[in-house]
Formats: sequence, structure tokens, C-alpha cells
Amino acid sequence: MTAAGQQGFEIGSGQDAVLLVHGLGSTPAEMRPVAERLASSGLRAVALLLPGHGTSPEDLERTSWTEWYAAVEHAVSTLGVSSRRVFGVGLSTGGALLLRFAALHPHGLAALATLSTPFRLDGLARLYSFAHGTRLDRAIRFWPKPLRDIRDREARRSYPCYSRLPLRSVGELRALLDDLRPRLGAVRTPLLVVHSRRDHTVSSRNAERLLAAVSSPVREKLLLTRSFHVVSVDVERDVVADAVSRFFEPWREPRGATLPR
Repeated sequence: MTAAGQQGFEIGSGQDAVLLVHGLGSTPAEMRPVAERLASSGLRAVALLLPGHGTSPEDLERTSWTEWYAAVEHAVSTLGVSSRRVFGVGLSTGGALLLRFAALHPHGLAALATLSTPFRLDGLARLYSFAHGTRLDRAIRFWPKPLRDIRDREARRSYPCYSRLPLRSVGELRALLDDLRPRLGAVRTPLLVVHSRRDHTVSSRNAERLLAAVSSPVREKLLLTRSFHVVSVDVERDVVADAVSRFFEPWREPRGATLPR
């Protein structure tokens, strides 16, 4: 699966940076439309490739959620050294990882946007996670990935991701969310939650649950009506990218202005 489009990338320049984190079994390519919009606004956009991704499902099976989180924490810390302020955008699992970082590092991110991010697993993902560690887990290591949850046909056809997911990795995602939920009250980072009512992978109910659980003084929600799960590349991708860019704007440091807290 390794290819240039499936590796991490960096575009744009500026004193402020944004870290973009993809979802489970996917690649940074799904973050490119948002990254391009943010880069055009003057942000340095850096898309991270999570451990176990961009190669093979077997590699993913050998990684844990703590390794994914360590990669995110290291990436934000590295950007913090060379940037004035760091923002975050995460899709699905990527959003959960960035929320955990925001809970543990209250001043680490200037603002955060989560896209299609779960509060807890539901639907097929919930069944997969509960099967982890059972006899079924030992009999079937990999599950075919459900139909790519993208409405846009062109985007769906060119979308790089694993065709099957390790059952163990879905169990790791469940463990990440179990760890995250009790910490959400510590999140005070300005937060934009983007979700689609037609998401077949993560119910839009999760958006309300996330917003209710965090302590962010500034929290906004964008509910889409036409896209499916991978909203960053789907039919409303321009709406998503523009909304994220607008949400970050007040926390970009204008000359002589006082930043909102």
C-alpha cells in the first residue's frame, strides 16, 4: 500500500501550524482538502501518518492505541518548538487522539476541530470491538472493511485505505475511547465538532455527546446533511474546510490583537 499519497505530508508556511490526523485504517490523503484550505489561509499544514498505517493491515495489527497517541503527542510537541501556535484537526480516530492530547495538555493546542469523531463505538464497530479477545477473534484476525463511507463516487474510487481491518485494532480504538471519555471534562480548548447526519460508521449522536462532555468555553457544532463518514473528502468537503478555517481564525494572532481565551 505504500505510496507517496499515503504518507505524511506538509504544505504551506507560516508562524502558526496545524496538525492533521487521519482515521483508523486510512492515510493522511483523506486530510488533504482541509490541509490545502488551511495552507491557503497562511497556516503550515502537517498531516501525520499514524503507526501501522500506509503499509499493511498486518502492521496495523501490531500497533496499539498508545503508540498512535505517542505519535500525535510527539508531532504536536515538535510543531510547538518551531511554531507560534499549533492547531489540530482530526478525523474519527484522529479526532479522539487529539482530544486526549487536549485533555492532558490544556495549553498545547490553540483550537481543535474534530470530524466524524466517536464518543463511543456504535453499529458494526461496536460489535467488532466486543469480538476482540473472544474465540471469534482467534478464528478471524481480519474483517473486511465496511463499504467506504463516502458518498462522492470519485472520492470513494480514489480513496486509499486498508480493505480489511484487524479485529485487534478495532479493540484498540475501543480502549482509546474508554480512556478518553473520563478525561473529556478536562478539555478546555476551543472546539469545533463536525459530523454528518448520514454517517454510517459513527452515529451523529456522538457529536452531541462530545460537546456535552467537554469544558471548552468556546464550542461549536456543524451538522452536515449530504456527506457520509469521511467528510473531509466527501461532497461537502469545501464546506468542512471553510468551516475549520473560519473557526481557527480568531485564535490566529493578529497584529496588536488580544487572543480570546
